[in-house]
Amino acid sequence: MAENGRFDDDDVVPQLIGDRSHLSSTALIELEQAAALDVLRRTTAAGLGELGSQVLLMLLVLWQRQRRERSDRSFVVAVMGAELEDLCGLSEAAMLEGLQQLRPFIRVDDTELYFDGDIEVGLEPLFADETGVGAQLDRFWRASHVQMMQRAAREAGEAIESFFRLADRRGSAQGLERLVALRLQWRRHLEQRRLLDALNFTAALADLQGLHDELATLERIHDSLGALVVPGRRARDDLC
Repeated sequence: MAENGRFDDDDVVPQLIGDRSHLSSTALIELEQAAALDVLRRTTAAGLGELGSQVLLMLLVLWQRQRRERSDRSFVVAVMGAELEDLCGLSEAAMLEGLQQLRPFIRVDDTELYFDGDIEVGLEPLFADETGVGAQLDRFWRASHVQMMQRAAREAGEAIESFFRLADRRGSAQGLERLVALRLQWRRHLEQRRLLDALNFTAALADLQGLHDELATLERIHDSLGALVVPGRRARDDLC
């Protein structure tokens, strides 16, 4: 993080939830919520007073709201003091005390306006790499992604077994050669894959590309088999 309290290009957090993020809106919301809760935990542990915590809580809520309403992924929050008082349920004097308590934890470019009711703050110092929040968010996203992929693999595997049972019950000679080939591919996939199995969660966490490669193989088998066994079902264009 730069000396002015803003993010550097190599900071982790803006790559995850800032304007350089490529995550879906659902993933972004989850990470923003996790980050906000972590900020409250850390600032409380660091001695932020009760009034300062109330003000910070509302600023974090407004921060997340502006991201939804304006598609704004910055870490700046702007609000009039009177509006913030109403949201916090604080008197003017209590609000000023809360702002004073919060001041060391955030970036304020214009201190005079900050204490005069025209509040604009940068939350970047709360998300600095040295706080550990970037590594925590990265771990959370990776873990969630691996869990989702492994669940999808389990469901696809169950569907594949169901397709094979359906084909066996029919006992038709049509497409038999293709069916035999797909059964062989399925068995080979089960023998060779590692990362799609929940027992290998840690290995999958460290090798997302390998996880995606295994899932792509599984999808090809699933879609090709479904197109062969289920009338009217089509395989993807990239499948055999």
